[in-house]
Amino acid sequence: MVPFILLVHFLFSQSVHVIDSFKKTSDFYSAFNNGNGTIGSSINTTDFQEGNTSLAINYTFNAGTGFFFSILRNYSNIQQDFSFQTKGFSISHKNGNTDDKISIRLWEDANGNGVFDGTDEIYQSSERSLGSSTWTNSFFSLLEFTKLTGTGNNKLDLNRIRAWDIKVNSTTNVVHNGQVLLDKFALETNYTPPTSGDEMLTGSFIQLWNTAGCKCGNWSQAQWDAELQKMKDAQLTSLIVQYSVYGDLSWYSPSSLPFVLYKQTALNRIFAAAEKTGVKIHLGLYFDEQWNSSNKSAAATYTTVLNKHKEVVNELWTLFGNSTAFGGWYIPQELNDFEWQSDPQKILLFNWLKEVTDYLESKTADKPVTIAPFFNLWQPADKLETWYNELLSKVPNLDRVYPQDGVGIGLKSEAYHIPLYFSAIKRACDANGKTFGATIESFHQTSGWPVDDGAYAATSTTINQLKKQLWAASEHNPFDLIQFSWSYMQPDVSTASTQLYNDYLLFGNLITESSDDFTQNDVFVYPNPVLNQFEIETRYDFNSARVFSIDGILLGELDLKKLSLESFSSGIYVVEFEADNLVIRKKLIKK
Repeated sequence: MVPFILLVHFLFSQSVHVIDSFKKTSDFYSAFNNGNGTIGSSINTTDFQEGNTSLAINYTFNAGTGFFFSILRNYSNIQQDFSFQTKGFSISHKNGNTDDKISIRLWEDANGNGVFDGTDEIYQSSERSLGSSTWTNSFFSLLEFTKLTGTGNNKLDLNRIRAWDIKVNSTTNVVHNGQVLLDKFALETNYTPPTSGDEMLTGSFIQLWNTAGCKCGNWSQAQWDAELQKMKDAQLTSLIVQYSVYGDLSWYSPSSLPFVLYKQTALNRIFAAAEKTGVKIHLGLYFDEQWNSSNKSAAATYTTVLNKHKEVVNELWTLFGNSTAFGGWYIPQELNDFEWQSDPQKILLFNWLKEVTDYLESKTADKPVTIAPFFNLWQPADKLETWYNELLSKVPNLDRVYPQDGVGIGLKSEAYHIPLYFSAIKRACDANGKTFGATIESFHQTSGWPVDDGAYAATSTTINQLKKQLWAASEHNPFDLIQFSWSYMQPDVSTASTQLYNDYLLFGNLITESSDDFTQNDVFVYPNPVLNQFEIETRYDFNSARVFSIDGILLGELDLKKLSLESFSSGIYVVEFEADNLVIRKKLIKK
């Protein structure tokens, strides 16, 4: 059976990237020029445009002319990249004195030293009036910005922004006061995000735990068989096991490593299940939490992990190297765009990655080595591209770069950061002959940094959000779309994860149903997913209904008078309805 594509369409406008929703007053510096004031969150907690609060500024201007105040957000020596197809900036405001006007200023940092010096410039927009009793969104086109000061290149370098501030200017010479609410400072672009697509996930990460996540460390072989079949039903054909040894625990057995005290058999069972289903397993190496807080300037940090990697690789290769399910290697130490910007950290990392990948190449020259790095907007996209060009030129045996999209943590946008940063990393991969893929975060963080100061917590994302991320990543032609992680889509872990899995299967049904013409739209099957019996609404008189596996194997015929999948186990099936000179196929999910 050859699948045909039925596209799903949603309406999106050109993208608006919210730079700040004023959640914390501590993020801002305030300066009152010949006057005074205070900043805080709005007293009325429902009076906001974005997030859960707005910024309230109570101010007084003394008598005189040319006075103003500002609130400034400073990123120190971290340069913000506001350059992606930008057409201007906007801010929502409410109240304030009618004699006052609002504008935006952008502060450059051309050399990245975190201070305003002779090579930098400040640009200011034109002004808009305050005083409206309702929320007003004021837009400032890039064409309205003019240079205030600085001896740079006389160009607003939007990929080198150190700070921005909101300026309120007095237009009268009499004493007056006011309160202005600010919210939703945003960057507006000419970019239109994709609104449809037929892209699907090709694989998933999985974290092996006994007490959290999928709680799968002690699963039986039957449980693993069933779980990998669920992955295969969702058309996930690759599984990246994030780490094979975690600290002093190996997820495989036997192991004779001196630093391993506890041995599990999860990997042994995963491979047995994968050999039955055809899923390819990519093995993560050694990991412990000390890596995250270790001294990245010390050679010993890398040597210690390198030696453990080699020992783990030797055992994994002996146990699983000949398995038909063995797909490749994954290096679990997470790269980012902050800790390795300069030497000695950078050269130590590059040398370490070269040694790890060279060793893996010596074991399995035909199996890919993958990393899934993280970028957190600590470098502009052009600097990140330069960094990856240098990395990939020095590490020839690193095969695949699958950056995390970072949307799940809430700091990055699929409609702004993904096209900007993914395109930069993709260009570096193409220039160095490496495979570019994408890691799609299938969760939504609800607590912990950067959301708030609480403990980390997250839940599964929604299918609509997942589709946006898939479509955004797919614009860059990734070789794979790997979701992180399985527990957020795993049926029966939580209500949200079960919902996401079922919704994802339905989404797959929408974009892969077979049809030669539009007759598919004349046949409606419900409910779907189905527990036992289901019904059809159609204008056709069918004379048979047959059930196939997702792989096209005929499993049996159905009674047209009582359509039921009661005798079938949970999974995805294709039900084929036949009339004279007409065949209609529908995917059904059996609960």
